[in-house]
Amino acid sequence: MIPVRVGNSILDHDHAELSCLLEDLHALWINRCGLRALLAGLIRFEDALCAHFAIEEAILGGCGYPGLAHHKGQHRAFLGEVATFRKALAEGNHPEDGRPLHGFDIASRLSDLLYAHELVEDSSYIPALTVLPDVPEDVIRQRLSPLVEEATQLKTAPQPVLHAADAPALTPQATHALTRLTREMAGGGLKPEQVAADFLPYWVEQTPLSC
Repeated sequence: MIPVRVGNSILDHDHAELSCLLEDLHALWINRCGLRALLAGLIRFEDALCAHFAIEEAILGGCGYPGLAHHKGQHRAFLGEVATFRKALAEGNHPEDGRPLHGFDIASRLSDLLYAHELVEDSSYIPALTVLPDVPEDVIRQRLSPLVEEATQLKTAPQPVLHAADAPALTPQATHALTRLTREMAGGGLKPEQVAADFLPYWVEQTPLSC
């Protein structure tokens, strides 16, 4: 699928990556890589989706998007469906009629869900992103510094990945969002300048993020 662009470099980066992860999941099915590989691919997508939603909610909260409560509800529903697929795949059954579940079923359904979510729900908040919160540059630098430091450390000492499947609940937290950003900076997927411009102005550290 072609990811929807919303004009925020971090969110656009996430949309592109999520699309690639679903393409990878489809390729795993085509190449008959087996159940364990499919499950691992689905967990990678779930982890990325959970972190993306946390980042997105922080940005929308920071710009005062009036549809945030509804948007969070859509996130909960999406994550719930992914979790249902994960559990069904682990058990080797279809969540509805008991027939064997194939990677094609999962990749196709999630691609449809993701595209519809981006096209309808995400496109609705684009106007809100045009109003950048007025945050002093010294505050941005103060917020960015520890993230860059952690990203630098990750380059030499990678940390274990926290899978959404292992999380106690499907409610993205602020720490998940920040961990996602530091890993992306460590891997070169995001530049510190992008985080400073397109995330940190919206982030209110004292407000925990949840669905």
